[in-house]
Amino acid sequence: MNRLLFVAAAALALAAGTARADDGPVLGFTTSAAPSAAVSLPSAAAPNAPGSISVPVNFTSRPVRSQRLTVVQLQPLWQRAAAAYGVPWQVLAAINKIESNFGQNMGPSSAGAIGWMQFMPDTWLRWGVDADGDGIADPWDAADAIFSAARYLAAAGGQADISRAVFAYNHASWYVNEVLQLANVFGNGGPAVTSDLQRLQASLDAARGKVIAANDTLVSALDQERALVRVARKLEARVESAQLLSDRLNAERDATAYGAMLYRAHSESERAR
Repeated sequence: MNRLLFVAAAALALAAGTARADDGPVLGFTTSAAPSAAVSLPSAAAPNAPGSISVPVNFTSRPVRSQRLTVVQLQPLWQRAAAAYGVPWQVLAAINKIESNFGQNMGPSSAGAIGWMQFMPDTWLRWGVDADGDGIADPWDAADAIFSAARYLAAAGGQADISRAVFAYNHASWYVNEVLQLANVFGNGGPAVTSDLQRLQASLDAARGKVIAANDTLVSALDQERALVRVARKLEARVESAQLLSDRLNAERDATAYGAMLYRAHSESERAR
């Protein structure tokens, strides 16, 4: 489902002429300044010294209660983090979308990546930021994770070559293309596009839920129909094998009743298709 949403977003970017097919996507927008964070932030020039940051206990495990923020709430975080470390906020937004669907799928992933921006634990210890000033660098906190991603991109040369920095974030050319294409969508449409994408995602999720529910109903109806077919066949066999008239009449009565039930079950399964 997330893949469908990305394809739709990328198509918008390509239609607007913001990506080049010959040498990969390029940023087709101008970034704007945003207020910097109020707390003192670590430099991107060097990683954290071992043991220099505090992280949550069992920070590699998903917390019992996960933070939930809307796109409207996330955008100021992208912008402040981008301004603090000199990278495009639209790229942070795209990474946030692709990595965790704006915090909907925060892992841990099969590879062990965690949190809003899907950092590997050892990378988090090196580049994690306490952006909200609570004394804890928490990958499950949106502000900490987004500022940490901005710092990591800056450390990888994102101020001069954002494509190279995104490749450092995830060593795959297809990933770089996806991030930059989606960043172009955000850059050309601004907050309206991010909100539209969020609403589209919600609509797709709702539609997916309806499809799953309908499929469950169909499977249940078919199972019931098959069970009744088996019983009806046994009853028909009883009718054929009955020696006494009374036994035959009783068997025919039962078979007729189950036949009616089978008809209703078949009708239910047809409606569920």
